[in-house]
Amino acid sequence: YSLIPYKTPWLMLNFLVPLAITGGYAFEEIYKQGGARKTPLVGLAIVVAAFGVLGYQTLALNFVNYDNETYVYPYVRTRRDFLRMVSEIDRLAKNAGTGNQTGITVVSPEYWPLPWYLRHYAFVRYPKGTTVTDDPIIIGSGNQLGPLLAQLGGRYEQIRSGLNGAGTYPLRPGIELVLFGRRDL
Repeated sequence: YSLIPYKTPWLMLNFLVPLAITGGYAFEEIYKQGGARKTPLVGLAIVVAAFGVLGYQTLALNFVNYDNETYVYPYVRTRRDFLRMVSEIDRLAKNAGTGNQTGITVVSPEYWPLPWYLRHYAFVRYPKGTTVTDDPIIIGSGNQLGPLLAQLGGRYEQIRSGLNGAGTYPLRPGIELVLFGRRDL
């Protein structure tokens, strides 16, 4: 399992039961060899050590390093800088005066978990490929920047992230998004 680069939690189910059986057997052997008097102390020490390691890893992976590429365990690592794009979308929607009724078109083929962050907006579309739209906000892939600039012409302006030279917003490792707002906003 450690050799597989793509890790998902459900792959661990294959070896969870054998590990539980092996752990039970190991505890029984410790009990037989150590006697009944020492067993509770040894068992307690093992449980405290295991919970200490697991607690540290849980906090580190879920709250501190959830978008760090050196950790391979998180399944979907949305970058923290992606939240800048969500803030910009909220600002554009407020400027449009339509709030959560603002139309948003997402033409990027890779956009997950963007639907979660845009769940409060009633008019979010995810068409396949680029499309002609009058929605005030358009989100595309960094790879689509050239075609989007040509297609949108002077009606839209790219809202740059300020994070890199291209002005893209990092979604996940290797996936960059671009944000366009209608010029009247």
